Amino acid sequence: MKKSKHVKTLDSKLSSAELCRRNGWGPGTKLKGTERGEGWERESVIRIMRVTPGAVLGVCVMETIRHSRGKSYQTWTLTHREWRKVKA
Repeated sequence: MKKSKHVKTLDSKLSSAELCRRNGWGPGTKLKGTERGEGWERESVIRIMRVTPGAVLGVCVMETIRHSRGKSYQTWTLTHREWRKVKA
């Protein structure tokens, strides 16, 4: 099977669910992304729990600034930073 090219997530016009589908990401996939602002950056690692047509549900397993990791599931919008798959 030919590996498909990675579809970039940052500022994509595609929905988060469509980005998951095109990149082959599903439940259990771990993604790492860095959000940058003026003079700061925050790195997060999430584990996708469920992908629906309208949302990506995941749990944060690592975050460099806030201490919210692993506390609850939440929806994630993948177009606010560039995400890449990391080893589970």
